[in-house]
Amino acid sequence: MSRTWKIILFSAIGVFVLCVAGFVGGIFFVIGKATDAPKAATADFLSALEAGNVTAAYGMLCTDVQERYDSAAFAAYVEKNAPTAHKFEWGGSYSNNGGYEEATINGSITTKNGTSKHDFQLVKERGAWKQCSDPY
Repeated sequence: MSRTWKIILFSAIGVFVLCVAGFVGGIFFVIGKATDAPKAATADFLSALEAGNVTAAYGMLCTDVQERYDSAAFAAYVEKNAPTAHKFEWGGSYSNNGGYEEATINGSITTKNGTSKHDFQLVKERGAWKQCSDPY
């Protein structure tokens, strides 16, 4: 193979690698931006629980979960399993199916029993992201 062809081949490989890297980076950027608001809503929810503000946290639950847990049952659950800290992993997932927006935020919660992983399911109701899985 001549020197010219080697230069062309290596240049083409370099351009291909840069294009793939840009595409992958773009995907990470889009996913990261799409999950910013749900992640912030989850942080607000957990911070309210960690501060003992069960009433505020209850208001951050979706309608479906509020129908399964009245405020007294939710408060009793939180009292037994009160989180003391939380941490989120990068990214998560987001979907919009005909205007029905939902997201999943992955993280971990620390309680008196230790640290466990949890996937927070959220839906957008009346313009606000609400927790829509078992509380934690």
